[in-house]
Amino acid sequence: MNLMQKHQKKCADCAPTAQPKKVMGTSKQDMKGLGLATELERQTKLIQTDALLLKSIMSHEQRDKEKALLIPKYESYLDSYLSQEKRHKNPVLVQVMVWAFDSKQIDLALNLAKYALDINDDLPEGYKSNIQEWVLDTLHDYLEEEYKAGRTSEPYLSDTIQFLVDLDTFDQIKSKFHKLAGHYAYDSEEWQKTVDHYLLAEKFSSKAQVKTKREHAEKQLEKLAEANEAKTNEAGAS
Repeated sequence: MNLMQKHQKKCADCAPTAQPKKVMGTSKQDMKGLGLATELERQTKLIQTDALLLKSIMSHEQRDKEKALLIPKYESYLDSYLSQEKRHKNPVLVQVMVWAFDSKQIDLALNLAKYALDINDDLPEGYKSNIQEWVLDTLHDYLEEEYKAGRTSEPYLSDTIQFLVDLDTFDQIKSKFHKLAGHYAYDSEEWQKTVDHYLLAEKFSSKAQVKTKREHAEKQLEKLAEANEAKTNEAGAS
C-alpha cells in the first residue's frame, strides 16, 4: 500500500466523493494545449493555478476546507513520483504538504515533509523561512493547539524531540518543543520528566519562561524524596 493509499484508507469516512465547492482548479484536459515539457511542469502549473484561486477566498476556515478537497487531485501524480528512486525538487509535493498542514492532515503532511526535507526542497513563493524551519514551526503550532484543547500530541511530540537531538536548527525551536513536553509532564505530575524538559527548554533559550513551574516540580521531587526516606527509616527501625 503506497503513501497516498494509506492516507485514503485512514480518511475513508471523510466523504471521498466530495469536490471543492469554490475552487475547481484546472483539469489535465484543460492543460493539454499548453505544450509543457514534462509531467512535473504540467502538475506544477495545475497546482499553481489552484493555489492562486485559493487566495481569492477571504475566509481562512473555508480556504483550508478547499485545500483538503483539492489534495486528492494530486494523489495519482504523487504516488507515481514517490514510487521512483530518483528524487528532485518538486513544487507539487511541497504545496500538497503545505495544504495538508493547513487542513490538519498531519500524518500526510509529515510523510510528505520527510521527502521534502531529504532534498532541502523549496517552499512556495512568498514564504520567508527555509523548509526545515517552517515544518518544525508549523508542527509545533499544531501540537500546541492540541495541548490547549486537552488532547495528546503523541507520537508526534516525542518523535520530533528525538529528531531534534542531532539536528542543526535554531535553538529557539528546540526550546519550544521541550517546553511543550514539559507542560504535558507537569499536568500529569511527572515531576522528573517535567524538570528534565524545562531545564532543556531553558538551556536552549533564556526566554523559555518556565522557571516557576520548574521550581514547583523540583519542590515536589524533594517532597517525594523526603517521604521515601522516611519510609525507609521506618522500615529499618521495625
